[in-house]
Amino acid sequence: TKMKRRQTVRKMWKFVKRHTPLPSDDTAAEEKDELVDLGSRRETKEGELSLRNVNLLELSHKEAQDLIEEISKGKRLTESSLEKLFDAAEIALCRDPTLIDLKDREEKISVVGDLHGSLYSLQHALEVIGPIGGIEGRTVIFDGDFVDRGSESLEVICILLLLKLAYPNHVYLLRGNHEDTLVASAYGFHDELIAKYGEDVMDTIWDSVNAVFSALPLGAVTKTAAILHGGIPSTEFTLNDLKNITTEERCAIKTIMSDSQSKVRDIVRGVLWSDPSPRNGIRPNTTRTVGVFFGPDVARDFLINHKLKYLIRGHEVAENGTSSVMLDDDHSVVTVFSQPAYPDGLGTNKGAVLELDSDGNYTSVEFSHCDPPVTCPQAIKASNDQTLLDLRSLLDSRIGKIEDAFRKVAPDGKISTQQWENIMEQKLELPGAPWHELVPALVPKKARRVEGYIEWPVFIKTRGDGTDRVIQNLRANHRM
Repeated sequence: TKMKRRQTVRKMWKFVKRHTPLPSDDTAAEEKDELVDLGSRRETKEGELSLRNVNLLELSHKEAQDLIEEISKGKRLTESSLEKLFDAAEIALCRDPTLIDLKDREEKISVVGDLHGSLYSLQHALEVIGPIGGIEGRTVIFDGDFVDRGSESLEVICILLLLKLAYPNHVYLLRGNHEDTLVASAYGFHDELIAKYGEDVMDTIWDSVNAVFSALPLGAVTKTAAILHGGIPSTEFTLNDLKNITTEERCAIKTIMSDSQSKVRDIVRGVLWSDPSPRNGIRPNTTRTVGVFFGPDVARDFLINHKLKYLIRGHEVAENGTSSVMLDDDHSVVTVFSQPAYPDGLGTNKGAVLELDSDGNYTSVEFSHCDPPVTCPQAIKASNDQTLLDLRSLLDSRIGKIEDAFRKVAPDGKISTQQWENIMEQKLELPGAPWHELVPALVPKKARRVEGYIEWPVFIKTRGDGTDRVIQNLRANHRM
């Protein structure tokens, strides 16, 4: 369809952008200028990681992968680099609306539940998710509670923010009840930062952390599901209540645990802290002393009114990684929790990731604490090659038509680069794709011996750079 072709073209541009930064609007440029010199206030010590000269607001997939690999190996960002990451992430998060609207997305959507400072769980989740973005990639929603009660909250939040910066239109981070200045001070993240950076820099770092927390959107909606961290705060609540909360209003709420009262705070408090109950109606959440219990009647009416099938949430441990409360034959409340053996390897529960297919139906993929996960870098790397993989796969499927077109235009075997670009655009039906920039990735050097021309028989024979071992291995393993 035309829509899918437009989406593919946008993804081609994203692939090219990894290698050649493209010009952007003045506002974004001003934001980048403000961040460019941060992260270089002192010399980097051994075991530290600096973001000096890294443009985080134009972070490529490859740069993100390299940084994630270093963090996964135990390297720690310098204090100034950590502030730089938080500042850039705050800008990126503020660009998202309070309610993320994904109703028109055709790709698969994965939902990750509570991670609670477990790098192991994040690695598992990324392994399950596979490639992010790309023609056949997917969108991912991380449904809050990234920090606290685990010993690697810093690593988890840094990796998630790097993913958001590298995949701004395919990775969405939602606020959980632990992304709160008072809660995170009480349940471990604040102490973890002190242990890793010392008390003398905590004031500045903690301010940056809380700016990120408060910038996080509060919910998402797909064609079949509403995704919130906790649940429904009242019988009158609608998704428009979230949609109408401005960026400025949500960013002003550093904690919802204070005595300050307002309509917006009440909504946020209920969305982040509430739980489902088998008892009909709305009543105070006496277990948590914050938020409410909402009954099956409330959840069913909410879903029917919004023409949705599922309310997907986190916030509670699910023994099998997910749990589902059927409201009737067509509607259900689904809880997903992505840290197995919670808390921090001591429990018995499984972790899981929910996957919504292109029709909006969900399945769950479970994993246990004893399953050996791939590393974060291994999981992320697949997404870096996915766009090129998919483009080559599409090229292979139409290679006969492309060869016929080449032969008709240039029977002598030598075609101009411009002619090559025109034929690729026509035969692959991807007008507007950055074909000129894609030449080095698709056409081997031995087919480009004369500048401005391509020896098309060589291109047809090799169809890509034979030295690309990643591509070869993936093809050999039938993972196209």
